[in-house]
Amino acid sequence: MDILKRLFGREEKNTPQEDIPTHVTKITDQIIDWFKADNLSVADFQKLFEEEYWKPLLIRTAEHSYKPPFHEHFVPSVLYFLIASSDSHQKNIERLAIISSILKNADLSEYEKDNFFISFRYSEDTGDLIEKLKKGATIVNDYRNLEEKNRLSVYALKRDLDYYIPFIKALSTNRLYIFSKLYIDRDDKEYPRMEDIPALIKEEVDLLNQNKDVMLDYDIVMDFLQILNYGNTKEWDAVYESKKRKTDISLIPVFKSFMDKAKGNEQQYLTIAFYFMQKSDMIPYRLNKALDQMVLEIINNNRFDKEWVYNQFKLKNEAFNPFFGQIVNNINDELHVGDKLVTLYEECCFEGRDGHWRLDKKLIAILENIYQKVEDEHVRDLYLQRIYGIKVIGSRSSSGYDFTRIDSDEKLEKTKELFAELNYILPITIKNILNKGYYSVDGDNVDRALIVCEGQEMTLTDERLDELNRILDSKRTGYQLVPIPISESSVNYYTYTLGTLTLCNYEDYTFIQSMYGTSGAFRSMYSNINYSKKDTIPLKLLKNTKPAGLAELDTDIGFVSSTDWQWFKDSYIDKLSSKEKWYEVMDIAIQCSGTKTANKKWLAELSSLIDNFPSEKYYQELQALLAESLKEDFWFFDTYEKGLKGLLWSCTIHPSELSLNILRLVIEKAYTKVSGIGPKSAALGNFAINLLIGTQKEEAFGMLNIMRNKTKYNRFAVALDKAIDKFKETSDLPEQLLADKTIPRFDFVNNERIVTLGDYSLQLYFEKGKLQKKWITPEGKSQSSTPATLSEEYESQIKELNSEIKQINQVYKDLSKRIRTYWLYDRSWSAADWKRFILDHPLINPHIQNLVWMNITKGNDFIIADDKLLTADGKEYTLNDSDTIVLWHPVLNRIENIKKWQDYVWKHKIVQSERQIFREYYPFSPSEKEMTDSPRFANHFLEVNKLMAIANGQRWIFTYVHEGYNWPRIYIKQLDITFHLKSDYSRNEFAMPTQEIFVTRGNTTKIEYTNKFDKMKFVEIPAVVLSELCRDIDLFIATTTVANNPELARRQIYQSYYQSYEKGLFSENATAKVRHDILEKVLPAMGVSSFSFEGNFLLVDGTCNSYKINLGSGFAQTQSGKHLNLLPSVDNIKKNKKVILPIEDDDILYLIIAKTIFLVNDNEITDEKLQQLLD
Repeated sequence: MDILKRLFGREEKNTPQEDIPTHVTKITDQIIDWFKADNLSVADFQKLFEEEYWKPLLIRTAEHSYKPPFHEHFVPSVLYFLIASSDSHQKNIERLAIISSILKNADLSEYEKDNFFISFRYSEDTGDLIEKLKKGATIVNDYRNLEEKNRLSVYALKRDLDYYIPFIKALSTNRLYIFSKLYIDRDDKEYPRMEDIPALIKEEVDLLNQNKDVMLDYDIVMDFLQILNYGNTKEWDAVYESKKRKTDISLIPVFKSFMDKAKGNEQQYLTIAFYFMQKSDMIPYRLNKALDQMVLEIINNNRFDKEWVYNQFKLKNEAFNPFFGQIVNNINDELHVGDKLVTLYEECCFEGRDGHWRLDKKLIAILENIYQKVEDEHVRDLYLQRIYGIKVIGSRSSSGYDFTRIDSDEKLEKTKELFAELNYILPITIKNILNKGYYSVDGDNVDRALIVCEGQEMTLTDERLDELNRILDSKRTGYQLVPIPISESSVNYYTYTLGTLTLCNYEDYTFIQSMYGTSGAFRSMYSNINYSKKDTIPLKLLKNTKPAGLAELDTDIGFVSSTDWQWFKDSYIDKLSSKEKWYEVMDIAIQCSGTKTANKKWLAELSSLIDNFPSEKYYQELQALLAESLKEDFWFFDTYEKGLKGLLWSCTIHPSELSLNILRLVIEKAYTKVSGIGPKSAALGNFAINLLIGTQKEEAFGMLNIMRNKTKYNRFAVALDKAIDKFKETSDLPEQLLADKTIPRFDFVNNERIVTLGDYSLQLYFEKGKLQKKWITPEGKSQSSTPATLSEEYESQIKELNSEIKQINQVYKDLSKRIRTYWLYDRSWSAADWKRFILDHPLINPHIQNLVWMNITKGNDFIIADDKLLTADGKEYTLNDSDTIVLWHPVLNRIENIKKWQDYVWKHKIVQSERQIFREYYPFSPSEKEMTDSPRFANHFLEVNKLMAIANGQRWIFTYVHEGYNWPRIYIKQLDITFHLKSDYSRNEFAMPTQEIFVTRGNTTKIEYTNKFDKMKFVEIPAVVLSELCRDIDLFIATTTVANNPELARRQIYQSYYQSYEKGLFSENATAKVRHDILEKVLPAMGVSSFSFEGNFLLVDGTCNSYKINLGSGFAQTQSGKHLNLLPSVDNIKKNKKVILPIEDDDILYLIIAKTIFLVNDNEITDEKLQQLLD
């Protein structure tokens, strides 16, 4: 049976048919006729095709459960076989032209055409048929390349040049390029160069020279091809690698020879160079820069014929613009505005693509001498604006909508240039960028900018040019911003216009209207231009005269007179008690260069001014100033950032807890994370960190550690770790002990601080874990509110004092994060150090009240209660200075001892600030300790997005990054270990399954395919550290498991897991054990007497039914296993003063108690649906 007939169903109508496109049927009909004309056997081809190609293909594709369409492989293969079997290139060209015509008339996509003209690969197959198909496919591919792109395919085999040369001659219109390309191809071993190619090149040069626009010299062509050929040699590769961009081509013979020959005949040589350099694929890799250098050397200072120049550059190749610019510069004296060569050069300089312009300032500046020749002053100024004016881009849609924006306005640099111009007319400054993009924005993306004009704050949106014009008109300045069009670019349904922005009086505006009109992409902006005052002088004259009453532009202006700082003076400085002294300080501060080192003279002058306050008063006021002003973000913008750096330098002049705390305040603000952006200003944050380190004060180290313990932002943590490492190099104390020693005390003595103001004194002290304040009157009475007489008489001082109290309170709260690090870093102290740096520290002491401590030396423990050390029996406890102290942890204690302290907490109704006695703990068995991997947290499905949020909040690393693998891990720098929760992470999945946990030496948080982890046995890890990290993982599972998301859990892939979780198979964990211990004590106190425990469930009896509640998940169900969807209120439980839970941060525990009380009283339930469930 003929396979073509079978394929198209011409015989045996019952044979299943493929859905064959019409154009394929037409092509097949032609191929059948051509097979017959060439006496080729379809049956023979069928047999070979099925054996050598089709069957092997089916075997390969079956592995991927895919069956390829037969006709998509068979029909092109028949064509390739036919073409390869013919020795007549003319016949093949005619046949391929017919195929091409059929495909064009079928109006197919490039992809569909590719089925015929770009061969699928046969590289894995061998055999006579396959070799023939390769040859035919290459010829077909070459035909398409020559017909559509005028070049020979890169897959063309040069050993077949006997065949290709007549093929090329019969078809190609750019044969010189093709033959030249063949000549410089260098792989001599496989494809020896044909000796007659130079003759073919000469033949093509002679043909081209019949065109008067192009005159080529064959010898120069061959000289240039020698350079290109050299670019394909290993010798050039070696030169390039050794010299990179600094290659001196005059020392390379082939370049030197070409340049020497070009002397006196530059135009001819450049003609050849330009001809070939326009073909980018002609130029060998790495040769471009050397050729550019050679061309510029040939151009040098030579003058060229204007008509020749025009013909060489009229195609406007962007890569040739530097050559064009140098030539135009050489003949500048011959050129005038309006010359076709000048017009062409302007088009090249201002050409845009797809609505974007990349302007080369050096090339544009060449036009200045030409524009200066324009006699009419108005016209000349407009032309010069093209060079020096602020560029704007207008866009206009086909529907008529248009919009104008400032071009390349990164960090609002162009807008600031514009404001410098506007300051000749009225005082106006940018205060801040209000969008979230802060400092990596360009003009396209800035949504809003806050400006101050004559003391009034205003907001500029992305329509800022129109808004500025409205401001200019409302102030009756007599000036407007006017765009002057330069060039256009179109893409899709939009037309873009590049223009230059000029500040015009009414006379200038009417002149621009007469020259350019007011239509096009700037139409909307033109329509909003309005002159309520029409008699002002041109801005050019205004700059020269600076008449009285108008703002002056002066780079040496002082703080009080500065336009940029006027609003800041009014809003902040003038509200300080020492404002006159602050004027002098700000005069110096705003002169800060912003560099890493300060000018000694500048710093000395600043120091002298601070001493005049005196210094303590200065830092108090500075703290109040920054605490208030940092609520705005202007400090991170431009001029104000430099001023802030000046103020930060002042904090290093007399470093103290107060001044260094100001640095901390700025550092934390600078490293505040902005969603989708990063820190507000890492550069400013690092600047302040370096100043902090540079003081070499121990208090500075304390500030660094407070910030490090507090932050959950990894980028900030990395910066702080580097600073801590740098600082501790100068100390002999261990890092953590140094951190203890350097925690600021803020002048607290015996846990209190007294501040005197007038006849009153303010007492600051800690009580019930909070910073309290109490005013003492002259009569000795106390009151909590600020006395009215003080508020009036000492308003600014009260404000400064409140600011300092706020900062103390912030540091105090931040120190609470340190307590867990005592476990996580496996801390221990001598009793002497512990008493000095922990117990007696005024800001640490309140945090450790009611916490239990272990005396490792004596093997016993004690609690801190009202500053007394007591045993669980209530007896006073005595320490020896040499005793070793650690923070008590349940994982280090026997169950009897844990129970003993739990009873103590219940008896004394203690709620611990850090969960300790009832803390979840995770002991490892002796056999598990000897392992390097543990599956104890395996087989959970965790929601990826939630897990990332929770894990990073606990200072673990788990983010969307392009790594080979990704899972949660944490590096404990103090122990130099990394803890991993290995998981099968995929970017495309909502949830990921957990696998094993393991610990490595060193920092292995960067995970790659090639990672070879140095895993440690768990026995090598301190038990407390191991327990705390497992506690984190337990938290991840409890809060991010898909079992908490019923909609997600119903997916088939998670159903089995959800059912197991619901039954409690996964929830028997340390948290559930803690809840068991608490419920055992609290339920009787709440009147629940009938309850028991079974495994991981709390069992309770109601009147209607018996129930069980999962201690891990809090899920409730009937005794038969029917799930109950209950969500009773927990408010009454939390408000019950009879029962005080020893922990406050366990919402599920409260929910379990509420469900228990609800179900015990099930006879009081009135909801009918719920009654049916309970029955």
